[in-house]
Amino acid sequence: MGDTLADSETETPMRSRALIALVVAGTGLIGASRVMAQAIIDEALQDFPVRTGRLEYFNPAKLSKLPNYEALRQRYLGVRLRDLENSLAEIGMKESDIDELAIGWQAAKGSENSEGWEMYGLAAGHFAGVDILKQAATRGLKPVSVGNIEVYCLSLDRGGTCIALLDDELGAFGSLQQLRAMLAAHDGTDQGLSSDIEFTNLVNEARCDAPIWGATRGSAMADWLSSSLPGQESMHLDWSKLFSGATTLSYRISLSEKAHLEVRLGCESPAAAANLRQLLEGLRALQHMAWQSRNQNVPNPLENVELDASGDRIDLKLETEIPTA
Repeated sequence: MGDTLADSETETPMRSRALIALVVAGTGLIGASRVMAQAIIDEALQDFPVRTGRLEYFNPAKLSKLPNYEALRQRYLGVRLRDLENSLAEIGMKESDIDELAIGWQAAKGSENSEGWEMYGLAAGHFAGVDILKQAATRGLKPVSVGNIEVYCLSLDRGGTCIALLDDELGAFGSLQQLRAMLAAHDGTDQGLSSDIEFTNLVNEARCDAPIWGATRGSAMADWLSSSLPGQESMHLDWSKLFSGATTLSYRISLSEKAHLEVRLGCESPAAAANLRQLLEGLRALQHMAWQSRNQNVPNPLENVELDASGDRIDLKLETEIPTA
């Protein structure tokens, strides 16, 4: 299977978590540097809710330097993340102000489908607090006090975007309910994601210097797979059942002349990994046949997928073209 290009006939917009889902991998795959993104990820582990099912890192500062950044944005930047950026801009936090993003996802209570996943996170960069206050005042937004921090919300509805400046270089965003939970963890009055040692270890293993990487587990895995793997939209796959033997997924996206995807799946056992690899090989063959019959003159984005299994882990690698327009 592959990664992040859409079927040319059934191309669907990617959601935030697949910002540019081109290349994916857990750090165990490649001995990547752990210098970058340490601060914002450490903060995310402290502040994000324990129920976080997926944590993703994005570096807009690095990505915006690519000559084809706008094409990448159009094709791979998830709709919900684009909407978030628009919301943040309305409050005065422009995209050009943001150097790094740490995004968290958790399933809304009582919902495990793709529409029920809630997004929140941290933005690191250079923010002019005075300008944000002026922008909020211009829009008639009044702050809501959460502890000793003022929160500004475009809407107080459950899904309305709110932002809180933790300092001139770090902002938190999400719904008011999410920010209350994050700020409680931030000031130490409640537990944050770092109290989940297993997931913290997964995130730390996934850290690397790629502009996009992340880690996910449980039902969040199926949600990521269904929204991020290309060329499988018409196959109507139930990823939760197909990946029932997998427990974790980590990924990395690297960009050069091409996009490079590496994914690592952690499975319940070596036997589960072997079975899942066999299943993935079969699905890749089916996808290839389906693509050939429907897109004869279009290169298959999954043509160069490599699969390997070792112990209880599966590694998936993919190299694909980057869009130029």
